[in-house]
Amino acid sequence: MTSPSHRDDTYRHPSPPGYYGDSLSNYASTSLARADSYPTEKHYDPTNVQDPTQSHLFRGLSRKSNAPSTALGSNRPTFIDEDDSSLPHKPIDDSQGASLVQNAADVGRSGNYQDLEYAEPLDVDRKAPVSEKTSSFRRFMAKGKYPLEQRIDNKKRGLGRQKYPFVVWGLTAIMIAVFIYELVVNSRAQGTPVSFKPVVNPMLGPSSSALINLGARFPPCMKLVDAVPPSTNFGCLNNTANPPDKICSLETICGFGGFHEQNPNQWFRFIVPIFLHAGFVHILLNMFAQLTLSAQIEREMGSSGFFITYFAAGIFGNILGGNFALVGLPSIGASGAIFGTLAVTWVDLLAHWKYQYRPVRKLVLMSIELIIGVAIGFIPFVDNFAHLGGFLMGLLVGTTFYPVISVTKRHQLIMWTFRLLAIPIAVILFVLLTRNFYTSDPYAVAVTAFSVFAGLARYALVDWSDPMHCSALLNRGSWLDSGQQNWQPDGCMLYSYKLEHASACLKSKPIIFIGDSVTRTLFFQLARILDPSLPTSPPTDGQKHSDHVLHAKNSSDISFFWDPFLNSSHTFDLVRPSKNMTFEERPALLVLGSGLWYLRYANASGGIPSWEANMEHILNILSKNPIKPADNVVVLPIEQIITSKLSHDRAASMHSSDIDAMNSDLYHRLHLPIRDTLPIFSKSANSLPVSLPLVFNQMLDPSQTGDGLHFSDSVVRTQATILLNMRCQRYSFPWAKDAQGPALIFSAGIALIFLADRTGLWLKENKQFSPWTFGFLCLASLAVGLVSVKRADKDLGFLNREQTDEWKGWMQIAILIYHYCGASKISVIYNPIRVLVASYLFMTGYGHTTFYLKKADFGFLRVAQVLVRLNLLTLFLAYAMNTDYISYYFSPLVSMWFLIIYATMVVGARFNDRTIFLLCKILLSASLFTWIMKEAWILQTIFDFLERFCGIHWSAREWAFRVNLDLWIVYVGMFAAIAVIKFREHRLAEHPRWPLAVKGVLAVSGLCLIWFFAFELYQESKFTYNLWHPYISFLPVLAFVALRNASVILRSASSSAFAYVGRCSLETFIIQYHFWLAGDTKGILLVIPGTRWRPVNFVITTIMFIYVSDQMAQATTQITSWICGGKPKSLQLPTIAPSNGAASSFGRQDLTVQDGTVAIPLLPANEVPSHKDNQSDGLPPEPDTPIRPRRWVDRLAEGSSPRPRTPGFRIWYGEDAEGYGVKTKLLFGIGLMWLANVLWQY
Repeated sequence: MTSPSHRDDTYRHPSPPGYYGDSLSNYASTSLARADSYPTEKHYDPTNVQDPTQSHLFRGLSRKSNAPSTALGSNRPTFIDEDDSSLPHKPIDDSQGASLVQNAADVGRSGNYQDLEYAEPLDVDRKAPVSEKTSSFRRFMAKGKYPLEQRIDNKKRGLGRQKYPFVVWGLTAIMIAVFIYELVVNSRAQGTPVSFKPVVNPMLGPSSSALINLGARFPPCMKLVDAVPPSTNFGCLNNTANPPDKICSLETICGFGGFHEQNPNQWFRFIVPIFLHAGFVHILLNMFAQLTLSAQIEREMGSSGFFITYFAAGIFGNILGGNFALVGLPSIGASGAIFGTLAVTWVDLLAHWKYQYRPVRKLVLMSIELIIGVAIGFIPFVDNFAHLGGFLMGLLVGTTFYPVISVTKRHQLIMWTFRLLAIPIAVILFVLLTRNFYTSDPYAVAVTAFSVFAGLARYALVDWSDPMHCSALLNRGSWLDSGQQNWQPDGCMLYSYKLEHASACLKSKPIIFIGDSVTRTLFFQLARILDPSLPTSPPTDGQKHSDHVLHAKNSSDISFFWDPFLNSSHTFDLVRPSKNMTFEERPALLVLGSGLWYLRYANASGGIPSWEANMEHILNILSKNPIKPADNVVVLPIEQIITSKLSHDRAASMHSSDIDAMNSDLYHRLHLPIRDTLPIFSKSANSLPVSLPLVFNQMLDPSQTGDGLHFSDSVVRTQATILLNMRCQRYSFPWAKDAQGPALIFSAGIALIFLADRTGLWLKENKQFSPWTFGFLCLASLAVGLVSVKRADKDLGFLNREQTDEWKGWMQIAILIYHYCGASKISVIYNPIRVLVASYLFMTGYGHTTFYLKKADFGFLRVAQVLVRLNLLTLFLAYAMNTDYISYYFSPLVSMWFLIIYATMVVGARFNDRTIFLLCKILLSASLFTWIMKEAWILQTIFDFLERFCGIHWSAREWAFRVNLDLWIVYVGMFAAIAVIKFREHRLAEHPRWPLAVKGVLAVSGLCLIWFFAFELYQESKFTYNLWHPYISFLPVLAFVALRNASVILRSASSSAFAYVGRCSLETFIIQYHFWLAGDTKGILLVIPGTRWRPVNFVITTIMFIYVSDQMAQATTQITSWICGGKPKSLQLPTIAPSNGAASSFGRQDLTVQDGTVAIPLLPANEVPSHKDNQSDGLPPEPDTPIRPRRWVDRLAEGSSPRPRTPGFRIWYGEDAEGYGVKTKLLFGIGLMWLANVLWQY
């Protein structure tokens, strides 16, 4: 390395000696030469201490160093002990009045330790406030008023929250008393306290029959066990013969009053065994552990937290043992609870690693202790499952309640993350395993629970700071094949990026490479990935040592600058960017590669010392400059060489040992060692904003190089792929954007819905209608809607998107309140709700008819998209919740009407521009469908066919009732769509009598609404109203449409709150069956137990319900796009018209009337394209189609013909030929559903 005079004034950390051989042997002397730059203690300024991350400065000094002490100041030691934190030290005050706490806290702390969280300013004249009182809550959470240094000192001394373990002493006394009672019971029965007949108890205690009678965990006493039915006979308590001559029934042996002529259900045997012991050996071992280990844990945790941890571990241990241990053997003992306290010591060790004395040795001893405890579990009457269960629950509950000292915000964040994860995991484990004990297969739950726990533990302990496994991507991996074509990073998928995915990741940002020929080869291979038309090597014109700039099709510029020494002014300008550089201008990748030229031309370049100095200078710029030179900065490792294939001159100057030393130096400069804490609580492994892909050298094989220096294109291309994965996986996985991310959300939503309604995770209660509650909720919702009303700057048009989203939203809210309050029996409420359902169907008919008249797109793709979008969630819920698909009647109802509209419009589609023909075929469709629904045998025949050949058991009568209620409202919507289109074509708004007509329509609409409400109020019951509903429901619907669009103000204003709910109305309607409500809408869900907390539960569950519905709507939209082969867009359900292009049907400000479509538009509201038809009128967005194909007239005008169909079997594949097409996916899905239906047990 160069002398300090050749460096900046700021300190660059040297790596420890001994790593790099003779080439780096002068590190220690350099460190000593720099030691005098530290201020002496006399002038010590805490604000001017060195960066703690540079702490290994002193590690460059040997423990046997003879350097004079004056080099570091008279009061500063010349070396740092291994157990210290290697930070600049303050002198220890040895005076008599010095604070012990102060001295203890100062050891190993930097001068600015007071900036750490919880710390208080240190006053040397003020004694530590040991006696200060704190609130019980703050003491419970381990904060309080105690300063940080005192808590650390107490931790090192082994002092906890309290002096005496009262709970342990009390439990020990109770257990000893219970054990004495066990001996008395056995003595009365057999004449001796210890059972020697019919078999000897190896624990020297009572017989197994006596232990069962006293409350041991014995599954046949707790539930029906096929292998041990209630009719099984056992030896009585006083039996001493083998085989037994005194027989008693299972009910007698179980005791506690028997089963009361019912099935066994002595659930308390999960708790009672904690207080029982099998004999003297058993109780001595347990009490010794309890009075030592458990007592210390109670002192540290406090009695409250210890009590909860102790019994949670003991009970869960018995639950786990009850699921998986042998059902014919009794199990007793407090060892499960004691193992829970043992688990807390592991929490203490991992969380306070830096404060433990010799933590590695302690870890080894604790591991041995744990193994011995498991070995003891194989003794009779002792259950290893109880041990493991107690240990697992002790980890979870102990993490929650154990007081942890957090000196950094990162440590505190990690601990609170663990606590927030531990609570729901513990609850879920309790619920699942308790339920499983009484119901289903224990081994299936065991595998599931273990897999979930292992995944969460791995994520929490290993992957928390690296969820995308970028560390493995850059550091660990192997070839899966002998041809070096398929590289596998450990635990991480290496995605082969193509142009479209790379474009989305790079966002047209530039990529810059700087370095030597090895870097140049990587540059060309990465450019070739982004654009296959780009070259793979420099031109053969003798200009190989020159710069190159390539332009990819994704608009990214890929640049290479030749600088094998990385010391040109241009390189430093790129590493130290201008402060004026914007985020868009910043490169996506900056790749730096150097090193081999320093070895090859050591005499001219200065060799390794010059390389060290230059790299140190570059890394200092990167670490200190607040402006990042690129989104990702990569320093390439010095490439390993194949010496046997090098030329003579290269082999003489390049040595593998030097390359290893240089790479080790790079690694230790970028990954600062942290010795005082575990990796999970430390900062990121890479302390500088630079990536070092050491895995590049692991990928090299002698067979892949010809000159020993440059490797094959396939290897380098894989290295370039790793660079792209490193960049792009931090933003999003390309496959997650297509399907897996939404699929994960969708699956989590289904699981949450199942847990809410099909398990005891949350409580359920019955509904009770209250007119006050119903009225209050309606008024509160109305108030929220009115407060969120916003007005656009222009007339948004007739039935615009914002208006229809709002319409769906407030209707959905009304339906939800109706269901939540159980108002279905109130006729005056039921009747308007029926009209709201009819309004949805009206929008279906209006929207789809408008779409087919304007777009004439009758292709299979759109049909598939609509049906998948409408039914995906419903179908999954039907199987997951074991319900009938038809019970979620809204989805099947809308799907059926969509198919009817499609069939009506596709027949004679080329004549749809003829109004008479169009009206006639709609009337014919209505007549035909009415006849089908009136003839019950037709529908019954269809349903019988589905039951016989498809295993679908639906009620034809129930379906006929649902359909007949709204038999003609869809056709009213179709006629309304035609009327709006003809209104536009004939420009009726320009007629001089149009204002008069508008007033007349508004007056009639108002009268219709008044008449309707009066009519439905005077109906005898809802059954009477149902007879009238099909004939009159269109009146209030059309009246509302007319009044809602009566003026420009009304058309331009909408409620954002209602519109938000409207955009996920399909999901809210379906999910309410199980998540907001409960028992398939029969009850309501309670998160907080207690009927008196219903209002609070309503607020909590409503927020959860709306959020889950919104997330499921987005996930379903993207999954639909993936299934149907389209680009994922934001879908909305159902809507009428876009907001752009103001149009008015009741005003003269704009004589153009805009129509719209109902169904499921795939573009968000702010991305609506402004299409025009032949009359220059605005077209609505395509409702249900992720891909928006252009109209044939547009293609014709551009002189292009429609895309021809792909011949042969390619019809079943996607257009990119990389995956299956929509028909194959749908056929596969239908086949799976058919198989499931046939095999389903009803």
